[in-house]
Amino acid sequence: MLRPALAKFLPLLRALTVLAACLFAISVVQFAHAAPDVPAAPGSIAGVVRNDVAAPLAGINVEVYWPNGQIARTTTTDANGGWRATLLPAGAYRVGFFDPAGLYGRQYYSGAVALEMATDVLVLGQDVAGIDATLTPGGAITGTVTLGNPPIADPTGGTLNATLYAQSGAEWVAIAGAAISGTTTYQFAQLPPATYRVCGSYYGLLSDYAYFTPYVYFTSCFDRISAGVEDATDVVVQAGQTTPDVDIHFGGETDVATLAGTVTGAGGGPLADVAVYAQGRNDWTTQQ
Repeated sequence: MLRPALAKFLPLLRALTVLAACLFAISVVQFAHAAPDVPAAPGSIAGVVRNDVAAPLAGINVEVYWPNGQIARTTTTDANGGWRATLLPAGAYRVGFFDPAGLYGRQYYSGAVALEMATDVLVLGQDVAGIDATLTPGGAITGTVTLGNPPIADPTGGTLNATLYAQSGAEWVAIAGAAISGTTTYQFAQLPPATYRVCGSYYGLLSDYAYFTPYVYFTSCFDRISAGVEDATDVVVQAGQTTPDVDIHFGGETDVATLAGTVTGAGGGPLADVAVYAQGRNDWTTQQ
């Protein structure tokens, strides 16, 4: 008695089985699409470092940087000038070359004088070769940054600074800085041959008057330019040579005006020994 009834429902059971199989297949596909992407396999960057006569350089430090400027990997060139940075996750990197012996100028791939101007190296799970560098003997810039007459070597409560700039496109970009304390002399060393500009600044005490805020800020660029780095004088560095006397003295600029006048009393007579200050309207800095 059960067989005819079972045969009656077999087509329905087959249809339900097919429907269940289809629903399972659809759910598997949806799950596969919803699963997170598998990270790309790590890659590497490699190259060779040579000097300006094509001889390989051993012992050169190679630094691989993340996009935020932090160091991702460091390595050193071998006897053949070769180097390799491994296990790099997928991403864009920049590479710098630095001679710990101080003979060759610091350089960034490809031939840049600063990290901000370097060329990106894209790693997407592959081995990137040919990231080479040719280093030249480093040059230097030396000079003084002075304030006051006679110059103040270590201003009380203030700081003298020198800033080095290099050109990137139409802009001049700050690539190095030096705080000067206890002396007026600064130096920028291990520079690749290029054209640079140098500016100085001072922030600190000018005098000790109780009724007036004594902190001031001065800026000036070589050669006696107060208008900014865009109008400063070029400083050319050649391989293995020092460019000296790149001096900055606040108050000796050639592109500034002079204010003069007479201070008189209530009766119209001149008053001696009166302190006179001038304040800039834009930045409200003070000069005595």
